[in-house]
Amino acid sequence: MKTEDAVKIFGTKTAIAEALGITPNAVSQWGHKVPRRREYQIEKASGGQIKAGAYAPKVIPRARRVTVRVPRQDLGGYQPQRGWWYRLFLREGLRR
Repeated sequence: MKTEDAVKIFGTKTAIAEALGITPNAVSQWGHKVPRRREYQIEKASGGQIKAGAYAPKVIPRARRVTVRVPRQDLGGYQPQRGWWYRLFLREGLRR
């Protein structure tokens, strides 16, 4: 729903604010689009003259996260669960 459509029905932004029980400053902060919560309140306050979600974009479902399992390769003695410090420890021969 566009703010200008609500203004056409109520007359002014102040009238919208009074109908919703909020401050006129809050209505001025909306910009071009009415927040989704307020759309339903405006629909109820206008008696259905303007419908909520009239300009709502189509909802696109989010892609599911897919886990791809890659076969483990020969890492040549490298142990990925241990950090660089462990490789240095082995190379320097500081084992106990």
